Amino acid sequence: NLFIPLIERLSYKGAHSAQVSFPGGKYETEDLNLENTALRECFEEIGLRDEVEVLGKLTRLYIPVSNFVVEPYVGFCKIKDPKIIPHEREVKTILKLPLQKLMDDTTIEQGTVDADGLKIKAPYFLVEGNKVWGATAMILNELKTILRTIS
Repeated sequence: NLFIPLIERLSYKGAHSAQVSFPGGKYETEDLNLENTALRECFEEIGLRDEVEVLGKLTRLYIPVSNFVVEPYVGFCKIKDPKIIPHEREVKTILKLPLQKLMDDTTIEQGTVDADGLKIKAPYFLVEGNKVWGATAMILNELKTILRTIS
């Protein structure tokens, strides 16, 4: 079964503490380009790199709370049942969002999410009991829309 790996970040002093997101992080000069950044971060946070074939990228997205521009890349793992290893200092758990569940409209719910002590009404994906909202939900929704046009 195909799935999308998401990470639950550890708690720390920062804008995205304990949130669910995609593996990712900052560009470093040795990366040469943002695609290499995505692959490096994927390896650092969940242990996959050479197994991943990059298929393309999605729309750039600005995240005001952290003042970052995210450039999401979509990849496909070339091996079945890859060994996914969470980074011990960055990743609390790895969540698996089955592709079939992503495509199911009942996966998106409306409700209240906790954003640094503030309660915000927002749409979210419910993944293994976790509310996946904000930029990660926007990226998932764009991926879902694209997959619907090609299936």
